[in-house]
Amino acid sequence: MNTEHEVIVVGGKLHPHTNSILGASSVKQISQFHADLFLFSCAGFDEKNGFSESSVESVEIKIAMIENSDLKVCVFDNKKVGVHSAFKICDPSDIDHVITDAHLNKETEKLLEGTNIHYCN
Repeated sequence: MNTEHEVIVVGGKLHPHTNSILGASSVKQISQFHADLFLFSCAGFDEKNGFSESSVESVEIKIAMIENSDLKVCVFDNKKVGVHSAFKICDPSDIDHVITDAHLNKETEKLLEGTNIHYCN
């Protein structure tokens, strides 16, 4: 066991399909934390709508973490590019890095160049 890092688990409702802990109590607890690094995924990313998710509960958790983290990194695969899901997480300007296996189109690459995002595939 690595003792250099502390792992904190918030309380809330366990979502059985994703093994995520969600809910108002989770968001409230997260709002009291500070994280050096927040790695997160998304259900979709497009140049017009930014990063999006299919569950409002997941979005609430992710927004709370984005607001309370120094470094924000979104990780997604090529199936998420060009997809706009129901609930917006954030704009590209709200995060620091994107890690993806996708070869983004020129418009999306240009959009990322206009932000503080570092793109890695």
